[in-house]
Amino acid sequence: MLNRRLTIGLTSLLLAVAATAALAQDRDTKVKNDRKQFESDAAWIYNDLPRGLEEARQTGRPLLVVIRCIP
Repeated sequence: MLNRRLTIGLTSLLLAVAATAALAQDRDTKVKNDRKQFESDAAWIYNDLPRGLEEARQTGRPLLVVIRCIP
């Protein structure tokens, strides 16, 4: 009985660790793809706050800063 519980516990732990590693890789892929999409879009200034502030001053328009966390 103890061996069975130990086996089930270790198997569950192994599956949880494997799932976490897969999610981390998937998140990295999402972040990289998201960055490529916004860097190539001229309507967005990605990761350059000084440039965004300067453009806001020149155009007299407000600045919208988005801080995102991709799950």
